[in-house]
Amino acid sequence: MNLLQEILPKLRRPSRLPPALPLIHISKSKYFKDIIKHFKLSTFKCEIFKKHLLYFSYGDVFYATGDKASHDKTKAPVCFLFNPKMLSEINYYYPYDTGAAQLRKYGDWSDTLTNFKRYRIVGNGDWSIACQLVYYIYGSNLNYRKGKVKPLRQRQRKLFESFPELYQFLESDIQECDRRQCTIECQSESDIVLRQFLEWIAFPNSSYYLFVDLFNKMQPSPPVQCPYELPDNYHPREILGEIRSEARKYIETKYFMGNRQ
Repeated sequence: MNLLQEILPKLRRPSRLPPALPLIHISKSKYFKDIIKHFKLSTFKCEIFKKHLLYFSYGDVFYATGDKASHDKTKAPVCFLFNPKMLSEINYYYPYDTGAAQLRKYGDWSDTLTNFKRYRIVGNGDWSIACQLVYYIYGSNLNYRKGKVKPLRQRQRKLFESFPELYQFLESDIQECDRRQCTIECQSESDIVLRQFLEWIAFPNSSYYLFVDLFNKMQPSPPVQCPYELPDNYHPREILGEIRSEARKYIETKYFMGNRQ
């Protein structure tokens, strides 16, 4: 069985990879107070991999879309965006959302994609792995954010011949599947201290007092803030859509202006 971990180092590297993008972690308001108190994101026991992990999406806000309206403000999303330097803290990479595969959100593809060992890449401090995945699968950061896979003539033959099903999956129009199909998932086995990498944060206005505490703790380089209004009856999907739009503006301004890779 071919392993992505073994194939990736054998591929022809370009003279220049797409620039590294930020990492995004989505939490809930009920955890925000403890996060600020301890000044870090803490790992939690993952039932899929049976170990303590933190999950991040690479370069964009990806999220589940099958939700219902809620009055529970403790479930309101809080979104943390971290500098690409945090890639050195990532232990594992996957070219899709593993949780969606485990929950069979990918339909018939789920059986194939729950063979996680085949698609896992160990980080070992190499911050360029996410950039390599973007280059070999999508060609550029712009295409990655659009979910646009490289056309056949531009693909690395060794990667395509070893993992044809991965390309087929990423190109498939899967009914009722959300954008997590085309995310690069990043996992850390370590807690992440906010001061080291946090650049931007979105949170409900009702939690502004917690942001003030964070703001003071992170002087002289506090994160950019993006507070939002939370209606009494809200859809998490809609709130996350708004957060994604604002996060994209920040990412495009800082990481895409003047760089079309």
